Amino acid sequence: VFATTALAGAALASTQLLLVTGWSRAHGVSDAVFVLADSAVLAALGQAAFMPVLVLAARSCPPGVEATLFAALMSVLNAGTAAGGAAGAALTAALGVTADDGFEGLPTLVAICVGASLLPLALLPLVPNDGEGGGGGEGEEGKKGEKGEADGAAAPPPRRSARLREAAE
Repeated sequence: VFATTALAGAALASTQLLLVTGWSRAHGVSDAVFVLADSAVLAALGQAAFMPVLVLAARSCPPGVEATLFAALMSVLNAGTAAGGAAGAALTAALGVTADDGFEGLPTLVAICVGASLLPLALLPLVPNDGEGGGGGEGEEGKKGEKGEADGAAAPPPRRSARLREAAE
């Protein structure tokens, strides 16, 4: 899921190249319409693409620290956003992309940024597979047959739910 999301995100982000190279204008699409449509689509799909990260965090979170893990995840996301903005500004300066030169280096900058968005794929092997991790996020494969279910009936609820029920009793 993560690799597919990253590749789709890079493909969609590369549509910005159509804008900065003038391809959209050459094909009758005004810059304003292109920017509005592109921004709306990228924002919506960006939120949807973040869902697997939240699901992984929820599945691997030990019981009782869900809010803390979510806060830590948001802190890392915000730090990454700030670092990405600083790196983008430094790269813009390094490439000399300015209004004075008519933004000539802008297509190169956009292409580098799109390519850089694929760099996290190198860390993908560090992401636990479904069923691994801390609290109660086991996949159905690990649960089937635990109580003699020969026909693959519904798996019992995750451990976290059982722990919560026990605590309530």
